[in-house]
Amino acid sequence: MKVLFVYLDLPADPKIALEGWGFYSEGLASMSSILKKEGYEVSLYHITKELSREEFLERIEKEKPDLIGFSVGSDNFFRLKKYSTWLKKRFKIPVICGGYHPTLAPDETINLPGVDMVCVGEGEYPLLELCKRIEENRPYEDIQSIWVKTDQRIIKNPTRPLIENLDDLPLPDFSIFDFEKLISSKISTGTVMISRGCPYNCSYCCNHAIKNLYANKDKYPRVRSPQVAIEYLKKLINHYDKIKYISFWDNNLSWPKNWCLSLLELYRKEIGLPFSCNLRADTIDEEIISALKKSGCFRVHIGVESGNKEIRYKILNRYMPDEIISKAFQLCRKEGINTLAYNMIGLPFETPRAALDTIKFNAMIRPSRALAAIFSPYRGTEATRVSLEAGFITLPIDYSKEVILKTKDFTEEEVKFFSSAFRPLMKIYMLIFKFPKVIRDPMEKAMDSFLCWKYFPYKLLTSLLRTIKSFSDRAKNILRNRLPKLYLFLRNAFLPQKIKF
Repeated sequence: MKVLFVYLDLPADPKIALEGWGFYSEGLASMSSILKKEGYEVSLYHITKELSREEFLERIEKEKPDLIGFSVGSDNFFRLKKYSTWLKKRFKIPVICGGYHPTLAPDETINLPGVDMVCVGEGEYPLLELCKRIEENRPYEDIQSIWVKTDQRIIKNPTRPLIENLDDLPLPDFSIFDFEKLISSKISTGTVMISRGCPYNCSYCCNHAIKNLYANKDKYPRVRSPQVAIEYLKKLINHYDKIKYISFWDNNLSWPKNWCLSLLELYRKEIGLPFSCNLRADTIDEEIISALKKSGCFRVHIGVESGNKEIRYKILNRYMPDEIISKAFQLCRKEGINTLAYNMIGLPFETPRAALDTIKFNAMIRPSRALAAIFSPYRGTEATRVSLEAGFITLPIDYSKEVILKTKDFTEEEVKFFSSAFRPLMKIYMLIFKFPKVIRDPMEKAMDSFLCWKYFPYKLLTSLLRTIKSFSDRAKNILRNRLPKLYLFLRNAFLPQKIKF
């Protein structure tokens, strides 16, 4: 029996795909490993650019699968209907959908034409059981974690308990991916995930919504043992020997602390490659940062999200004082580790003034780099519930739109401007904050008032900034795809703290 995974992994900007795109998926690699261990054939159709109907169907015909599994996130969900409809008009192959969006919005997913089943939650063992039933020609309407659409109704089976010990899983099957084409590989980076879940309940993140699906939700945050994590990394490096950097995609590499310290010690001795990772500010201390530095960490990604305390506490459910966040960035600077601050613009109940709080807070904590994504209300999350109740969004949510929330206090043009201008404005405020207080305060107030002026040319400046960014991104993509060694050299040259090999 053969399973074909169809991975919808298209960028928001279709022009990017022309220069190379594509990300590794831990979930697909893990499911492939489980299935292959039991003797099933697995292949991957990694879709990174728009396809014609015939191009897509010709590939399906060539693969001749017995089961098709779509993997899709919210940002690509609007594309799923097209592909599933094409399939059903020509083939009678059963189709199952999984991933973050189908897990969070199974009703919306299973009602799409051409979709026969939805996997809710972790897919390894539900998919394995489904394959066995199909192969043996047995009914499969009662498999835990799988919703099934019949002629009469939709059968919503309960969710299978979490896999509590990640070490029980075989190591991921990296072979289904073409590493030469992955965007991370073009800069000699291997992306890994050695944990699952998160112990926190940030309102905008899907983790708290997914956790509540499981009867054993108290076991939701899990880690591979340090020894098995090192085996994972060695397998990846042996599979693709061009890897010179590691990027940990785990929600928070510093949790739990003792596990993190043990992992870093083994990593330093047995892997030794420069790496980046995600951290949460209130789990950072001098011991953790020192261990990260000694093990080869050159950059950490830390979620700030909002510099407005009321929004951070009441809307985002992130109970972190400014002092804790500021200290985390200070510790990283002290150890010579670059920092990337994650932020969001266009949050529920946010205003231009509140967005300025985020920009100015970033100017005060001085990250090496800052990103400011436009808020996206993921299905099933608390932030989405709040947005629905306030009338900022309606169902179904159109994720193809850049600005999804509609509020009278923060217009679409304003949201786009503050997201696009985030870094230039942060640098302006950093300069203002260097002046003595007697000069700084009136300059800051004047700048605040100017940026919130009702006649401020948001649309014009956004267009200008995005044109500049488009040229910059295009140049980066060309370098990354065609001159990767030069790209890596320039990246290191412009980092505040240089990567040391």
